[in-house]
Amino acid sequence: MGEIFPIVAGALIGLLSSRIMAMRTRWVVSALLTLLAGGAATFLSGEAAESWAFVLVDIGLVGITAAIVCGIAMLVIRRVGQTR
Repeated sequence: MGEIFPIVAGALIGLLSSRIMAMRTRWVVSALLTLLAGGAATFLSGEAAESWAFVLVDIGLVGITAAIVCGIAMLVIRRVGQTR
């Protein structure tokens, strides 16, 4: 249950970043939001009191989820655009 926030945050970041057309802007926005969401997930779950290494785990979880969701969303956008 503690890893729900990073996964949901990553999915939302991925959906948001899939709508940004400029590649550089997409990477910058995704990276900044991933760092913020990963840090927030660590503090909200209370893992920061145990070890700061959990920040890296949560940032990685948010980033991987965002990348997967962004890739899937972009494929869907392309396919829908081709059928019209």
